[in-house]
Amino acid sequence: MFNNASILITGGTGSFGHRYVSTLLNNYNLDRLVIYSRDELKQYDMSQKFDNRDIMRFFIGDVRDIERLTDAMRGIDIVIHAAALKQVPAAEYNPMECIKTNIHGAENIIKAALANNVDKVIALSTDKAANPINLYGATKLASDKLFIAANNISGGRTLFSVVRYGNVVGSRGSVVPFFQKLISENSNSIPVTHEDMTRFWITLQEGVDFVVNCISRMQGGEIFVPKIPSVKIMDLAMAMAPEIPVSIIGIRPGEKLHEVMCPSDDSHLTIEFDDYFVISPGIKFYSRDFDFSKSLLNEKGFKTTIDILGEHVESKEEARKITQAYCDLYASIEAEKLDCNVSIKPTHIGLSISLAETMANVHLIANAAKNTDNFLRLDMENSPYTDATFELLDHCKSIHAQTGIVLQAYLHRSMDDVHRLSASDFNVRICKGIYQESEQIAYQSETEISEHFFSLIQAVIKKSGYCAIATHDLTLVSKIESWVAENNIPKDQFEFQVLYGVPMEGRLESLAKKGYTVRIYVPFGSAWFDYSVRRLKENPKIISYVLKNFFKGK
Repeated sequence: MFNNASILITGGTGSFGHRYVSTLLNNYNLDRLVIYSRDELKQYDMSQKFDNRDIMRFFIGDVRDIERLTDAMRGIDIVIHAAALKQVPAAEYNPMECIKTNIHGAENIIKAALANNVDKVIALSTDKAANPINLYGATKLASDKLFIAANNISGGRTLFSVVRYGNVVGSRGSVVPFFQKLISENSNSIPVTHEDMTRFWITLQEGVDFVVNCISRMQGGEIFVPKIPSVKIMDLAMAMAPEIPVSIIGIRPGEKLHEVMCPSDDSHLTIEFDDYFVISPGIKFYSRDFDFSKSLLNEKGFKTTIDILGEHVESKEEARKITQAYCDLYASIEAEKLDCNVSIKPTHIGLSISLAETMANVHLIANAAKNTDNFLRLDMENSPYTDATFELLDHCKSIHAQTGIVLQAYLHRSMDDVHRLSASDFNVRICKGIYQESEQIAYQSETEISEHFFSLIQAVIKKSGYCAIATHDLTLVSKIESWVAENNIPKDQFEFQVLYGVPMEGRLESLAKKGYTVRIYVPFGSAWFDYSVRRLKENPKIISYVLKNFFKGK
């Protein structure tokens, strides 16, 4: 990809540019490396640092200058667009200057790249472009949209993609060198804007390596997002200067308390890979049709199941609204050609209000699944709704054969339910169950539940059903993996499913590499707090489970 290539970096004299240049020169045999920036002094200093590199060229120019950009890109194969005005408070007070550089500059990059038939352009974005509240974030979101849409203009000749990450440790303007300066000056206090403020962090080298890899894997139209930690600024200050008191100075203009990387509204477009996410384009490219779940580096993304957060609606009107949301979700999945299906909670579409109303609603959803040739799964809730959920299953399957259900291993009845389902083609997700149930109808001990879980999986597969194995228990996963291998169970008869965000110690990646189907269950929506509180009240044991996995992931 990079050997014998000509590369141009805008804003190449910054922290990122220095490290990127060093990485490229040390690892590849480039034909030409062009640094395009406004500051002649920084260019001079950089030329002295790399004075033995005769392949380097320095262009003084501004991304606002389309003619100069066009001249600079002649003969260029790859463009890395890092130039930007990125100080949040400065952008709030000087909005037009930020717009001219970040939006008009992006437009100029696109025009110059198209005029010179550049092969690939990748633009650096920011977490502040996700659900932006400040002008800087808004300009970068607009910039991102411009680069994604540019793939329609290019007709596939020039590819445009975006990389989004958080704060770069040690870069200019980063809080880390600022704290270090205060510490070296024996400051009386360390200023922190808010005690709860968090930020995503990535090292400079990690950022550079990620961009290098994304250039190789890009197909055009993606937003690449690395999996990076979020850190409380208060913890950072206390770790760097435990002996110096912290002073709270208040949130600056345009700042968020917590940034996000992948907005919930983009969840249906987001594909998870081993160490990063891809937000696939929300628009259709008429010149080409790519599977964004598979990168050019042959990294296969996990399949997904989407669920809209919530349950136990309080009115028929609310149930109908959720029903329409699910129908719209199927349409979006089809439009974006995502390898994704849908799971619904019956009480979320009215089961706690009226079975007849729920029948009408699930009828609409089943038709939406049928019309898009997609799969529908009915989730299983606590025991008062079990029989009614089976009635809904029968109704759905009369409309659309690709309908499945969930069985819970802690219920005594679940094995009988397997036998009932096996009378016809059936698709079952087996989970342990998380509601609080009495010992008359449910196993209480973890050992009993795990044993029943394993027995149910064996029964489903032996009866030729398709089994979705939903567990985060690594011991169980190993046991199941051994059993299917010993019995030569075809890999297309089952899949492993896990909840998005639960750490699995690399087991998911390992299973995927072995050829097993791995599906990530992704709940999304604004009702997460009420939903979570309700579940915690139903079963307080969840608290210890959540805490255990939280610290496991640190």
